[in-house]
Amino acid sequence: MHLTPRPHHHRALTTRRTLASVLALTLVALTFALSAPTRSWADTGTIQTWQPPSGTASNPDFAVAVRASGTSSWTNLFTYRVKLGHQDGSTFDASMVNFDFTGTIDVRVSYNAAPLTSYEIRPSSYAIAGTQSSNTVTFPLTQNTDAPRKLVFRANGSWEGATLHLLTNPLEVNAPDPSAANVFTVQPGQEAPLQLPQGKDTYYFAAGEHTLPRGMWAEFDLGAEYPLDRIQLAQSTFQIGIGMTPTAYPNKYTVETKRAASDPYTLAVDGRSNTQTGEVTNTFTPRAARYIRVKLLGSATATGFQFSNAVSEFRAFAGSSGNLAQGRAAAGAMPNFATIADGSTTSAYASESGYGNWHSGETFFIRESSTVYLAPGSLVHGAFGSDGISNITIRGRGILDGSTLTHDVAGQGEVRTGSIWLTGGSDNTVEGITILDPTMWTVVMNFATRPKVKNINILAYEVNADGIHFSGSSDGLVSGVFIRTPDDNIVMYHYGTGRRNVFTNSVFWGDDAHIFLFGLGTVPNAEISDITVSNSDVLNQQGVYDLDKFNGVMKVWPNGNNHTSNITFSNIRIDSFRDPSKAVVFQLRSDERFAGEGGGTISNVTLSGIQVNGTGERASTIAGTGAITGVQIAGYTRAGATVSNPTNGNFAISGLVSDVKVNGTNIPTGPPSSLRNTSFEAPSMPGSFQYTPSGSEWTYFREAGIASNGSLFGVGLYGAANAPDGSQVGFVQKRGRLEQSFGSAPVGASYRVRFSLAARPGDAAPQTVKVTFDNVLLGSYTPGSTSYVEFTTPPITQGGGTHTIGFEGTTDADRTAFIDRVSVIPG
Repeated sequence: MHLTPRPHHHRALTTRRTLASVLALTLVALTFALSAPTRSWADTGTIQTWQPPSGTASNPDFAVAVRASGTSSWTNLFTYRVKLGHQDGSTFDASMVNFDFTGTIDVRVSYNAAPLTSYEIRPSSYAIAGTQSSNTVTFPLTQNTDAPRKLVFRANGSWEGATLHLLTNPLEVNAPDPSAANVFTVQPGQEAPLQLPQGKDTYYFAAGEHTLPRGMWAEFDLGAEYPLDRIQLAQSTFQIGIGMTPTAYPNKYTVETKRAASDPYTLAVDGRSNTQTGEVTNTFTPRAARYIRVKLLGSATATGFQFSNAVSEFRAFAGSSGNLAQGRAAAGAMPNFATIADGSTTSAYASESGYGNWHSGETFFIRESSTVYLAPGSLVHGAFGSDGISNITIRGRGILDGSTLTHDVAGQGEVRTGSIWLTGGSDNTVEGITILDPTMWTVVMNFATRPKVKNINILAYEVNADGIHFSGSSDGLVSGVFIRTPDDNIVMYHYGTGRRNVFTNSVFWGDDAHIFLFGLGTVPNAEISDITVSNSDVLNQQGVYDLDKFNGVMKVWPNGNNHTSNITFSNIRIDSFRDPSKAVVFQLRSDERFAGEGGGTISNVTLSGIQVNGTGERASTIAGTGAITGVQIAGYTRAGATVSNPTNGNFAISGLVSDVKVNGTNIPTGPPSSLRNTSFEAPSMPGSFQYTPSGSEWTYFREAGIASNGSLFGVGLYGAANAPDGSQVGFVQKRGRLEQSFGSAPVGASYRVRFSLAARPGDAAPQTVKVTFDNVLLGSYTPGSTSYVEFTTPPITQGGGTHTIGFEGTTDADRTAFIDRVSVIPG
């Protein structure tokens, strides 16, 4: 979500770097004894475990062991300490184990921090029955290859520190051979090359600890050796393609040279302290070189996009020579690397979306179709990225850790670096790995065709550390994942057309914000359609900040005047909420998120087989500011009871909503308001005013009426503002009242009243106005000046039929408030 960042706290994974870090990989292939012929093949188990590098932080609160079902030999697992948290800045240390298995196994969990008085294993749909002996619980676990078993053990009712995440996958198949001719093996402590050597198509990060190289780079072959003594870097403005204003930053950079292709690069220019924008020139002692490499390492700015880069041209000179680098770019981090030496400052070294430049200073770029393999027992610090590259696979059983990325930033959290951003391209895959401590959106595969994320695990504590983004992407698949983060789990924004994506067979935990968020964003003609979410478990969810706005397990919220259609949620199992008063099951809404962004429209949403294991949550909503049509709800249960109507389903319908069915039965709907003359344009009285006029939808009492711009009542005179909509306003003087009735409201509809208010010039003090709904006071509002300010009341839920809204003055003194732009909106 686009929300205010919070300060960084201690990191999720603390390690001590050592070249002696060695994988302890244990393959336990235990078949069931022949003396038990009644057991089927599925009752045997094959387990694969591994150990992390020496120095990896463990959590002694839990001890976990596993064995194949029916055998006696236990294998102890390493229990990781992982940091989780909330958007209010609070964090806590929890625990995690991960391993692979097939068939059925036994799991033994011992809680060591306190006496174990109770426990719960989620998802409840696994129906796991454990046997407790003192502080130890033993239970069977059967693998599901389509939906790998990913569960959370809650000790003594804890939702935070005393939670153990048991994250499993099926046995890995077709792992790369580190000795194969096409594989480049990166040993612990060895820096991975920026580009794979000729004949290699796979990076293999061996067991142990690694730190990824950083920076957007370009390499030049000058064709011959020259005595280089000067370089120039033409810096440009940075802009990501979602409406950001182009901004110039001083780029941090280094320039390295070498004489022969086999030589190591040596530093010629250290521009990491650069404070200039525009063109920058560096001179140095002449050095013989044929090859040049420039690395862009972020921006020298205290606020804003600190890890971004934007340059248009690199030049190199030897004495009085011309630009030796022009046309000589030989390779680079992104496909359009040639633009950095094309002789033009109007072409930038950037992708169309700008995503590759967004976090370039902390990203290791994958520059060609290739595989990145994180071996079991590997711990890789850093972030991967690509822009416009296809057929990339990042896979394995290792851990990608974001703890060494910058967490403390000034400004929006979106400036931090995401863990894996494979933007654009087609047929890119992320599979099997675990990602800890992401600092920004974790896995981003926006503007892509056929992206796939399978069987990964994400545990996060930072604001903006969303789980998986598929914005503007089509024909994608997310399957078998586990996500726990204090921000949105699955996201599709209106950044481009996104269609036919499937999210299935997964387990989610939202410590704040949404689980599934489809909508938001202001790019025009960016329809989201034909989306399927199925067979998944939600272990917890709660909203954040505005609990009526940023909330919901399932959220469809088109913005930017976009349309969202054909969205199906099926077989979603929602365990009881930690705090039901902060949670919402679903919101289908078409209002704008922030003023000026524009709302949207929705058609054809299906909620089928939704199982809510609890009650007391905040009401769900179907609220149409823009049209919402074709909502089908079937097989929806709450606490075991079948939902048949909005009342027992705990949801409200309001606004421009039509064609809602629950189990095939039509549910009455109606417009949010049939209010008319909402800007008081009738009766028309140019340059004048009138108390209690007739011939209007409004009814006026006592000192209430209509005034037009330029009238002696003060509208548009004496420094006061003109009517914000049309040329007339309503007014209430002293204890005057104006009201209007509207009809056709559905049962259980929830409303807010929105209006603009200004003070009359010359009054000794401003008038306070009471706003009522069916004579129920919604609030009292006082204009701060003679300029109009928009107010919105709290929501009110009323029965069906006709309703009346009213505005009434509150003083016997001669004070007047002007009223305009009145609307009744969904609550």
